[in-house]
Amino acid sequence: MSLFFLTWSDDPASEKLDNLRKSLEAELLVMPYDKELGNISKIVKTKEYLESANNITDNDVIVLLDGYDQICIKNDMSKLLADFKETGQEILISVEAAMSFPNRELLPIYNTRNKQYAKKYPNSGAQIGYKGAYLRMLCYIVENLGTLYPMNVNKSDQMILRKFFLDNLTLNLVKCEIDYNEVFFTCYTVADKLVTVPKHTCYFVHVLRIIIPSQREKYDKLVDYYLVKKLHLTS
Repeated sequence: MSLFFLTWSDDPASEKLDNLRKSLEAELLVMPYDKELGNISKIVKTKEYLESANNITDNDVIVLLDGYDQICIKNDMSKLLADFKETGQEILISVEAAMSFPNRELLPIYNTRNKQYAKKYPNSGAQIGYKGAYLRMLCYIVENLGTLYPMNVNKSDQMILRKFFLDNLTLNLVKCEIDYNEVFFTCYTVADKLVTVPKHTCYFVHVLRIIIPSQREKYDKLVDYYLVKKLHLTS
């Protein structure tokens, strides 16, 4: 079982990927991003990439990451694999506290199902799973784009993933769950306050919408702590 890190960009050499690359200390594979498809290209292009990636077996583990606003803060990759295997899941999706680009009709379902959790909603920008499971999920979604999964005005993969997650509760195409306890991923929405950075125990930290000054400040503080000063190694 091998581990692969994948992201998307219309420019594989973009400096915006540098912080993620440096933090990983591992190869970052960059899939194409189609501006016309918007974020739905993260579904379509991942399916196409994995179908053609003969060097990645169905039992290999894929970590899908938004590349411009996320860093790795724990580089113990053997433990990452062991932690993921221990979950018994085939795909784990990061969790967020506020539903960005809301699927209004899905809010009450998530609120009821996940009422015991402070953070309730899946965020598509950080996921971990087996290649074979990803292909089952992505093939089903692509086959049903425009019908079960509308090409919404926001071109949002997030909205599609939220609906698939609930559909899968009856479909049982993959064993898929949300990383409620933030074992693997911590995701900061605009509403989230940045915790004291040494308290992070996850592997990846993701700050949404860093075009917003307050979000950029959170991201820059994380980069400074973990990548520039590397204070987590001495704290």
